Amino acid sequence: MPQYTICLEADDGHLTQKMKDMPAEKKEGTHWDDAGMARRLKDYRAKNPEGSGETVQDLFTELLGYPAVLVVDATMAEADQISKMEELIE
Repeated sequence: MPQYTICLEADDGHLTQKMKDMPAEKKEGTHWDDAGMARRLKDYRAKNPEGSGETVQDLFTELLGYPAVLVVDATMAEADQISKMEELIE
């Protein structure tokens, strides 16, 4: 069981744009394309409906307690994300 959990959150548009911004060589031979990303996001959102109490984040909050689960806005600058994570880890 982990001591802490970090949940990265972003809207589908941001996640899709990050996929599009990946170098072509990293996407080659994978399903990292618009259709694959849309399919995976739809599946994830269906299995983790916000406010249902049944998301992965909810599971870890129940198991570890609220203070041990850090939610980080993945749309923030990477340095800000790391800084926020360090607050929990240190």
